[in-house]
Amino acid sequence: MSMDPLHLYFSSAFLLTCLFGGVMAKTGFCSMGAVTDQVVMGDSGRLVAWWSGISLATLAFALLRFNYEVSLSSTIPPYSDLHFSWLRFLLGGSLFGVGMTLTGGCALRSLVKSCGGNLKSMVVLVVMGCCAFGMVRLGWYEHFFYPWVNGTALNLTSLQAANLTSFSDQWLAPEISHLIWAITFCMVAARWFVRNRNHPELKDLLLSAAGLGAAVALAWWITIGSIGQASIEHAQFSDFPSVRVGSQALTYVQPWVQLGSWLSEGLEHSQFTFSLASLLGTSAGAIAYHLWKRKWHWQWFQNLRDFFLHIVGAALMGVGGVLALGCTIGQGVSGMSTLALGSLLATVSIIFSSAWTIKLRYRFA
Repeated sequence: MSMDPLHLYFSSAFLLTCLFGGVMAKTGFCSMGAVTDQVVMGDSGRLVAWWSGISLATLAFALLRFNYEVSLSSTIPPYSDLHFSWLRFLLGGSLFGVGMTLTGGCALRSLVKSCGGNLKSMVVLVVMGCCAFGMVRLGWYEHFFYPWVNGTALNLTSLQAANLTSFSDQWLAPEISHLIWAITFCMVAARWFVRNRNHPELKDLLLSAAGLGAAVALAWWITIGSIGQASIEHAQFSDFPSVRVGSQALTYVQPWVQLGSWLSEGLEHSQFTFSLASLLGTSAGAIAYHLWKRKWHWQWFQNLRDFFLHIVGAALMGVGGVLALGCTIGQGVSGMSTLALGSLLATVSIIFSSAWTIKLRYRFA
């Protein structure tokens, strides 16, 4: 008996991210840590691992464009929306960058740490999730942000897609242009690894890069390829169509909104999503690794100041992650692999705001 297309869709997401969660727990990869290494010690290793993950995911997405009809403006979220709300990416990325620095880790790192017994990260995830839920489901975004953020949006209809390939469409096919960008990214990353082959953490950096790139690449393949197409057709003809079935990869803020919706709907099947399956899979993989290696240990806040900084940072991550349409993974790898201008702006904003926050914390510590 063949498996139901949606069951295969969600099972694939869960199994993929189980492995991903284990790899992230093993390597300890952290986007905030990558920025900290560069700012404090001048060590670009984890930043390059992040960049390498982006490069591999970009290459995979470029190859998928050769084999499948991919609408860049209809991805979930719409990374290349022609209604370019540049201010939401700039502001959201900045808020998220400050927030992840105050909490000591991005959304993915907080999830992985919480799966090892870190109670501080558990609190961060709850607060971040509640704020993200408030932005999406309680109307905070519509009431407090949309009027002035939308007013600054640019109409990029003339570009046909708000991404880097749009600027070369008159000379090259978009698929070719995307592939050239991807190969260039990979060459830059490979050059760093060759020049730094004696780096003390080279194996973990390579594993982090491969894990990030492969996980996002496979997520795109699942949702864009034959599994995704069958799931979309199944959802369209179902009496209770599943929500948010379509081209998407990994992200770690939006799933908390979807978790709230799923729970409030009484675990309704139609409310279960690819991102939810990914969230559960990543958690399962990280928990399994911590238990297997006996690295589970409880950790709580050091003092009231530590508690306050984590709460503020978590709130900024929830609000910023929704504004920016993603986090360091959702925009910083998944979105960047599409070469979307919004993803580029959001990712740069996250990195720079995090770097400045680190400098200020060290200055006034």
